[in-house]
Amino acid sequence: MSELWKSRAAATVVLLSVALTAGTAHAEDPPPASTASAAPLVLSAAGKPLLTLGGSSAAYPGDPGTNTGAVTDARLGSTSVPIGDGVPLSSILNLGDLASTVSSRSAASGATDTDAAAGTLGDAASPASPLSVNLLALGGAALVPQNLVDNVTMSFGAFSSRTTFAGGKLQPAEYRVGQASLLIRSPAVKDAAGQLYQALGGVDRQIEKIVNEKADLAPLKTLLTPLGVPSPTLAVQSNTRDKIFGALLARPLTSHNKVVTIDFSTGTVTVHLDQLVGGLNDKPANTELISSKDYHLVTQAIHDVMNDAADLALGTLGNSLDAVKLTLRWAGPVGPGGMGGKLDVTWNFTLRQAIDGSMPQPVSASTGGAAAPAAALLTTLSKNQSVVGKAFKPVSDLVLASSRDSRPHGAARTRSARGAARLHLAGDGTNIVALLVNIKFGFTSTVTDMLLPVFRMANQVLSVEINHQEPRTCILPTGVRLPSARLTSAVSINFLKATVAVRLDLGLSSGSVTITNCE
Repeated sequence: MSELWKSRAAATVVLLSVALTAGTAHAEDPPPASTASAAPLVLSAAGKPLLTLGGSSAAYPGDPGTNTGAVTDARLGSTSVPIGDGVPLSSILNLGDLASTVSSRSAASGATDTDAAAGTLGDAASPASPLSVNLLALGGAALVPQNLVDNVTMSFGAFSSRTTFAGGKLQPAEYRVGQASLLIRSPAVKDAAGQLYQALGGVDRQIEKIVNEKADLAPLKTLLTPLGVPSPTLAVQSNTRDKIFGALLARPLTSHNKVVTIDFSTGTVTVHLDQLVGGLNDKPANTELISSKDYHLVTQAIHDVMNDAADLALGTLGNSLDAVKLTLRWAGPVGPGGMGGKLDVTWNFTLRQAIDGSMPQPVSASTGGAAAPAAALLTTLSKNQSVVGKAFKPVSDLVLASSRDSRPHGAARTRSARGAARLHLAGDGTNIVALLVNIKFGFTSTVTDMLLPVFRMANQVLSVEINHQEPRTCILPTGVRLPSARLTSAVSINFLKATVAVRLDLGLSSGSVTITNCE
């Protein structure tokens, strides 16, 4: 028996009162026997038990079962994990809704027949809040730059495993893991989101520049020349930033391959490990869930998210013409020396209203003899709103050029439309697309630079295996080796990867049988 099996078997004996041993078939040996055991959660350290929740066991012939176990007390109590000077288990492990959703069952119906299962069994619902492991409390905080992250949590949803012997033959392991993710919350990412908001102010400045430089007021001035009123002044105030940022904060954005979700409002990045490894089920035994090799896949997913964020910003920009407020004002003295009064006509509308021809009526605060030309001006403006629309049409075309057709119609078309917009605007010195691209790259770099040390830390601190199996065999006189026992875990987490010192098994099941003449 390997040293690993010895320590694990010893732990299971104490935790579940079942010995994972296979009998030998010498004449002086006891009669053929079998054992089965299971538990939704088993925590052990250096082969010694620390905590078992919801365990059950059975043994043939004395207690064949079927016996069941449930979590009657999900409190972690004063259990301490021997890491450094000792870390309270409650600071590492959060059980979520585990107690209400998991159980175990064990049966040993004959010397060669056992059945054990544990975890989210039958019709039990998946936990509303998953079980989670705090990686920083495991010692990860010392492996990442200070203040880079304040939360690194791995979580697991529904899980179960089943170990079965039928007629002395070990059946294929059955296991299920519903969800696994790595959540990272970073002050740096949240700060970058704030900087993103500030940077988006550049979009407003660009829009204001476009309006001021490209609005063609000449036709309007020509129309009003017979009235003898002064040329209008134009004031522009763009507030698209709040709309764009609001769209980015409205909901978390997930990459197309479902690997990464970024929540700009909280500075949280979630890596969906189940998607990263192509699903959690039907994996070979002892499949590692976290690998530093996967970092490039995660960074690619982050680039995809930020591409979507840029497209969302562009799409929001195209729908934000009502956030560009325009004011035309005709003001000045009328008559010699201003004795005829003061003209003061103001027309407030949005860029969208100008294009749609739905502007509200202009307002006059003119005095004295200026009332008559002011009235004529109001009448002329009301009857010629289309002239105003034409004056601002070139402006709206430039603003919309960056967003029109940039929303997904296939990747090639999206890139082509975005490239056309970039070329179009570059010649005018008003390249909104280029500005958004620069903002996107800055934010992307912040996120990817933060994740690299986190992935390195996670890969050093723990090993997470899906479909974890520890088989034991015996040898027939012919030299043929047969399986006589196996321990299976849906998820097995080794907290101290280099030493195999502290292990948490989720959905643990095991069985052993007597195989005649097999030692």
